Amino acid sequence: GISIAKKCQEPEVVINAIASHHRDFPASNLYSLIILAADKLSAARPGARGYQLESYVERMNNLENIANEFPGIKKSYAFQAGREV
Repeated sequence: GISIAKKCQEPEVVINAIASHHRDFPASNLYSLIILAADKLSAARPGARGYQLESYVERMNNLENIANEFPGIKKSYAFQAGREV
């Protein structure tokens, strides 16, 4: 990506965003940090990056079991990639 951006004479801000989104290079601007955050959020989605279905289901079950241990909780459901119960 970096070589294509340079070849197309993209601004340094764009080149740095491409170079730093996996922390291979230090982020030097706000756009780079936004791209880094977006990449992290995207990677956290189930199935986004070769995520195994079995481990996803296991994580959901574990979250539900933990929530069910609290007094007064009869049944819980984990959803949205395990970020909400």
